[in-house]
Amino acid sequence: MSLGELPSLKYLDIRQMENVERIGREFCTLDPRVKAFHSLNVVTLPASTTLQELLISKCANLSELPALPSLQSLKLLNCSSLATVSQFPSLTVLHVCDPFKEEILQRLFSS
Repeated sequence: MSLGELPSLKYLDIRQMENVERIGREFCTLDPRVKAFHSLNVVTLPASTTLQELLISKCANLSELPALPSLQSLKLLNCSSLATVSQFPSLTVLHVCDPFKEEILQRLFSS
């Protein structure tokens, strides 16, 4: 079972993992029939992280993303409640598959 398969998880605070460079599909779920992170509201990561690639999929309740200065690739799939994003100054790849509020898209593009 992956973290994404925990049905009641609302807040995810990841600490002391500064050397993690990639969080992908295996973090959410490997089973395409499972709606991953369906209760998740907030993800917290340390600003000092070296995270370069992040995939977030099927997080219908996720409302905010923290600042990730080293993030180069961000994939957001079916995260319709995302309302707050921080700055991603190193972002070079953005893949969005969902209707997003215009101000969220503008903020992603301007970061």
